[in-house]
Amino acid sequence: MGVNLNIIFNIYFAISFLIVAIMLLSETIYNVQLNGYSIKSIFYDMFQKLVANFLNVFMCAIIIITVYILNINNVYINLIYLIVEVCVWLWAGNYFSFIFKIKYTKRVFRQLFLIVVFCVLSIVSLFGFDSFYLAIGFPLVFFLIYILYFLVCLLLIPIEKLIGRHFLKLAKKKLMENTKLTKIGITGSFGKTSTKEILKNILMLEFGTLATPESYNTPFGISKTINENLSNTHEMFVCEMGAKKQGEIKELCKLVCVDVGIVTSVGRQHLNTFGSITNVYKTKKELPDYLYKKFCVFNLMNDYVKIMYDEYLYEKIGVFLLVKRKIASKRRLKKCLYDIKVNSTTKNLKLFEFKKLNNVYAKNIVLTSSSTEFDVYFGFKFVCRAKTSLLGSHNVINVLLATAMALHLGVSDLNIERGISNTKNIKARFEKFTNSNGAVIINNGYNSNLDSAPYTLKALNLFDVKNKVVVTPGLIECENDYVANFKFGKLLAKHCTEVIVVKQKNREAIVRGLKSVGFDSQKIHIVDSFDSVREVLNKVTKDYVVLIENDLPDNYK
Repeated sequence: MGVNLNIIFNIYFAISFLIVAIMLLSETIYNVQLNGYSIKSIFYDMFQKLVANFLNVFMCAIIIITVYILNINNVYINLIYLIVEVCVWLWAGNYFSFIFKIKYTKRVFRQLFLIVVFCVLSIVSLFGFDSFYLAIGFPLVFFLIYILYFLVCLLLIPIEKLIGRHFLKLAKKKLMENTKLTKIGITGSFGKTSTKEILKNILMLEFGTLATPESYNTPFGISKTINENLSNTHEMFVCEMGAKKQGEIKELCKLVCVDVGIVTSVGRQHLNTFGSITNVYKTKKELPDYLYKKFCVFNLMNDYVKIMYDEYLYEKIGVFLLVKRKIASKRRLKKCLYDIKVNSTTKNLKLFEFKKLNNVYAKNIVLTSSSTEFDVYFGFKFVCRAKTSLLGSHNVINVLLATAMALHLGVSDLNIERGISNTKNIKARFEKFTNSNGAVIINNGYNSNLDSAPYTLKALNLFDVKNKVVVTPGLIECENDYVANFKFGKLLAKHCTEVIVVKQKNREAIVRGLKSVGFDSQKIHIVDSFDSVREVLNKVTKDYVVLIENDLPDNYK
């Protein structure tokens, strides 16, 4: 009977091990995927869980030590103890929902195959231990699973590199074979995807056009698009280029061999990896640096890009809004120049004067809560009266950037106008919905930062309603998250009547920022997840406009 019970214990231990492994790995694999398969994110995820459950971990350690000292070695008690442990695990940390959030790529399947092999080998080897040690040591499975997954990722590095190089070579070869293809690179801290979508809609009226989908802006995302979708019928390839550190834009330029480019913005995005605005500037400048004597479009409304435009000595177009805009003060200009380590001279003080000749600009701008209209000029020539359902002045800039490139590529004025009007809501980029009660819901849930947020928050002024609510988890990947979110809180107070702060990460900083400028504490609401907000979004009435500003991924609590 004792032998049979030991077998039962071992079977139950194996099942428990696998259940806990599935539970932990589902969230970890999802988070690692979000972080670009960064190995260090495995241990970051483990550390986050330990910190969040510090009291539970401490109590668990006390229980293990106590049971070990008492040495209550009875197979019945060990089995009951293990059953209780597993029940507590499932109750305290149910992460099974992440199973459905993972994108099951071939890379993930390779990881899953190896981790299953490692888990089975671990279980078999652990059967050599007494049931007493297996029972009291079961919580250590937590660490073992993370170690096993780390080893899996480590072993797969050379294989993934070989596979990656193979697909990059295929993409390069396919691009070289299409000799009539014009490759357009678009980079910037924000505005890339919107500009890409607008330009795609304009170009496809006259050319066979392929654009990278959604936010496919990494080497593997771009090569996947090329390998799977590029054909000999395509004449234009619009490529979004993202980066989190210096050298990555240059790498993408070499991969695609870009012929022309657009720089949308330089802002305080991914500063945790870039380190400073100087490095952001240098990274975005890698596109015009690569182009060298080729054509490039610049957003003159962005101070840093304006400096980049001034430094570019070859064929170029700058875009701007012809509205009352204060010329940059000497103090502000010097700070901007200092930030990117450019010498401040008297000559540089003219950088913020916009010249109409050879540039594209918007006049007679009419912004409403349902549409945007403006006249587009190229130099002193009228191009078209642009009409679009895209809202806000930031989208006027995006339209101008796309228009400037289209004009250079020879698209007719009529098709530019048609392409602009054909562009509808862009997913998670100030995307407008209306709920069943008539309330306007705006989803701007993609990578907000201190430089892009003022544009979207100001757009709330277009809505003539009493209640303007912002739902936000705050900003991430800043040079100093607390300082950035404190400033963000102060900015929110200027443009909305109510704020719902989601998640814990930036909560204190946002709330303090709001209160520092006298924002009503009763109008500040705290929730732990976006699930808690969905009911509110369904209930708000037509005298509400709700803006969802940024959406932290699930690896941020």
